[in-house]
Amino acid sequence: MLPSCRLAHQCLATVYAVLVLLITPAFSQVQRTPIERGFLNWFGPEHSLPLRSSNEWGSWQSWSPCSRTCGGGAAVRTRQCIKRDSAGPDCPGDTRQYQVCNMKDCPSGVTDFRHFQCSAYNNKPLMGNYYRWLPFQSGQGDCELSCLAQGQNFYYNFGRVLDGTSCHAEYNGICINGQCLKVGCDLILGSDEKTDICGVCGGQNVSCQHHRNIYTTKYPASGLFGYNEVTMIPAGATNIRVTDKSNNYLALRNRNYHYVINGNWAISFPGVFNVAGTKVQYKRSADNQESFEATGPTDEDLHVMIRFLIADKCGKCRKVKGRQNKIKQYCQKDFVFRGRIVSKKIVGKETCYDVQVIITYKNKFPIMRREYMWVPNTCDCPSLLEKREYILMARRHVNYEKTLNRILLERDSFVRLYKPKEDKMLRDLDKECAKSGYQTNPKPNQ
Repeated sequence: MLPSCRLAHQCLATVYAVLVLLITPAFSQVQRTPIERGFLNWFGPEHSLPLRSSNEWGSWQSWSPCSRTCGGGAAVRTRQCIKRDSAGPDCPGDTRQYQVCNMKDCPSGVTDFRHFQCSAYNNKPLMGNYYRWLPFQSGQGDCELSCLAQGQNFYYNFGRVLDGTSCHAEYNGICINGQCLKVGCDLILGSDEKTDICGVCGGQNVSCQHHRNIYTTKYPASGLFGYNEVTMIPAGATNIRVTDKSNNYLALRNRNYHYVINGNWAISFPGVFNVAGTKVQYKRSADNQESFEATGPTDEDLHVMIRFLIADKCGKCRKVKGRQNKIKQYCQKDFVFRGRIVSKKIVGKETCYDVQVIITYKNKFPIMRREYMWVPNTCDCPSLLEKREYILMARRHVNYEKTLNRILLERDSFVRLYKPKEDKMLRDLDKECAKSGYQTNPKPNQ
């Protein structure tokens, strides 16, 4: 396998493209071998069946109503074990079976199901206070209802989500009784039935052609940085997966030269896009690894592009100088505090500092005695040394998907090694902010 691309001067792009072309119609039913379909033995001259003496399952009852009217819910049905032999073993298997239902997307304007569940607590007190709640991915569990207090720096776990809620981590998972159950291709939750690469549920991968290709280059073919075509995905393709491990960006264009993902020099947010008659899931990790995934089949040709970027150069860190710049940052930033750097680590293209908060001079949002502080580069800009104390001016960062809520120290943020004179100067800056018309909400000496 080729090494992952990390630096632009070493390897600008390595893109893996895997897709399947249908050559025969894909049937919706599960394929079985003759033995799996079952057969009937004949007994005696009258062909009568032997009397049953062991315990066995009765017939499944009817499915319950779906838990949701759109967007994917769950229905349940039950069965009973018919006991003919009290000394015999219980019937193997489960008494309940869950099925996915009403998978059609909800109309525009319908509230997201997790958002709906969080908003149910808007008018209920928590520790004597009222908050408005938004869904938050806390990492505690796919089926936990974690909600972020709007305008605050904390989230709360309200317990399990309702049955039928989509899991966070599993793209095709549904939460039932607090557990994330994968959806089989037969739409049964917890089923092991899988769609083969040809799109046939329970198939044997024999009704289509498999195509795999690796694209790698040191320099764009045109010699210029910008959009370059990697491959064309023809209409009818299924089980599409394209991955990129470089520092560049994937892009997707349709046959009409219209970009549907990462086009026109803009970077799209990760998510699901309706493209060419199928849903394309665009993923991007913290270290910029990307992928396109789609079940298909596509109803038109798609062109996989790569947008080449010039490698970031750290350059010289610029230190914020002058009293006026200090006052401006103090007034504009969300957090001003004295902190001790406990440790640091590189995470993707960012630096994460473990900080012990000693004194806060100003905080628009709650801040704990121990916090993680993020710097959006790996260039040591600003430069911070472990075991040293600094005056830090940072802002709150909540991303578009509301999966991040953190303290961000930007490249041009005010940072000074702590000295007693800095402490004295900061305590008088609220008056300067008032003179300049800034609104502040300081909470000193926490």
